[in-house]
Amino acid sequence: EQQQQLLVQQQRALTRRLATMSREAAQFSREIESLRARVEIAKRSEGLHRDQFKAGFISEMRLQNVQADRLEQEARLSGVERSLLTLRREMLTVSAELSDLPLRLGKEIANLDRSMAQIGQERAEAEAEFAMIEYRNTKALADSNVVSPNELAMSKAQYDKAKAELSVAQAHLGFAQIRAPFNGIIGRFHVRKGSLLDEGELLTELSDN
Repeated sequence: EQQQQLLVQQQRALTRRLATMSREAAQFSREIESLRARVEIAKRSEGLHRDQFKAGFISEMRLQNVQADRLEQEARLSGVERSLLTLRREMLTVSAELSDLPLRLGKEIANLDRSMAQIGQERAEAEAEFAMIEYRNTKALADSNVVSPNELAMSKAQYDKAKAELSVAQAHLGFAQIRAPFNGIIGRFHVRKGSLLDEGELLTELSDN
């Protein structure tokens, strides 16, 4: 009974932590939307000022100031996007900790234990999103001649690799979903991660106390 109370307390603490992180993630998402709008405004402003510069209506210094403002907005956006991705990775860790607590009826116990396939997919999704943001930011810098074409090509390659790894993780997710027949606590696994199982082979024990 004491063990059950401790597990309940741990579950509540992790659940509260996850809820707090979810609120922080929502706040980051709203900030990202606002910053993306500012970036678009800065880009349009830069285009207008570039036309005015070509027509001789403004100085080169004025154009450079507008370009610097656009780069600053993009840097702020990139920073918040990185913070959101970091937070999402931490949320995955907390979710994995929750999955290690006693199972309830019908919960998937072998994904395996959410830390093998589903968490792997979620991590791959986060990595793919991070790579996408890196590539998008690098491309914007390349368009402004801030970084070299080689750096852009490397960023694109990393993005393609992340997408490929996500596809593999999604395929692995469908291999094994084992459901608990009753509420209980998982014992030790009798097979190694990644092992193939024969029909009727013992995977683990499930205790109801």
